[in-house]
Amino acid sequence: MTRDEAHAVAQGRIWSGNRALELGLVDKIGGLDDALSSAAGLAGLEKYRIVTYPKPKDPLQSLIEEIMGQESNTISTRVIEKELGEYATYYKMARSLKEQEGIQFRMPFEVEFR
Repeated sequence: MTRDEAHAVAQGRIWSGNRALELGLVDKIGGLDDALSSAAGLAGLEKYRIVTYPKPKDPLQSLIEEIMGQESNTISTRVIEKELGEYATYYKMARSLKEQEGIQFRMPFEVEFR
């Protein structure tokens, strides 16, 4: 399908997978493994490997890091947030200021995304 043919059908709209298949916007429906297999086939690769970055942490290592305070969502942080309630945001800002190094530029307000 050429760009103009795709534009005539799609025009920037979002289609469900099945509808996109009906319209010829996709070749087939599948997941990441299907896409990797198709890409390997198009590249003429019979053998290939997949490497995931960052590597998933071992669950036991994650637990140890959380207990030791090496994660941002540690048990101690959760306790502090529970104790401070709505004021925990100010605690986090102060802690962030303390941990930063070098020259900083700070606005007189904080932007919060929800």
